[in-house]
Amino acid sequence: MFKKILLVLIIFSSLFFVSCPYKLENRGFSSGDINVIAIPPFENWSQMGGVAQIFTREVRKRFIENGSFKVVSSPKGADAVLFGTIKSCYVTPISVKNMNLTSVYSVLITMDVKFKNLHTGKIFFYASDYVLREEYVLTGRRDFFLQMDPAIKRAAVKFSDMLITTSLEYER
Repeated sequence: MFKKILLVLIIFSSLFFVSCPYKLENRGFSSGDINVIAIPPFENWSQMGGVAQIFTREVRKRFIENGSFKVVSSPKGADAVLFGTIKSCYVTPISVKNMNLTSVYSVLITMDVKFKNLHTGKIFFYASDYVLREEYVLTGRRDFFLQMDPAIKRAAVKFSDMLITTSLEYER
């Protein structure tokens, strides 16, 4: 009786693993047809200057560090292109310390991103109204802007890492 139950469990578990829909790589993306990725400068629709430049720089840097692709700024001659638009960037106080001085701020960035195969037209990744949030702590009265740029850079690095991981694993 025990052997029959064990046999049934083995059969069902093997069927589960064989039929599991999750795939660890995107066959179209990682099969070698994408060698050159164009990452043109991100557009900035927000009122905050410099945000798009930080995101463009960090995304390019992370793809270069990945080492699997050549990164260029123009879609001409590229196999895939990554478009990004910073739609908004807001800085909001979230914590107040003594004397009613804000000590912790939140940076909220909303963006659109599209990663497309230029040979097939296939979309590897698309996100509309993708939201990133990062916090920073003020250590002095005059370091509001000094701490904001590193917070935006941390958000850009997290976004870049997510984008690389998702793009390499995504199959549509």
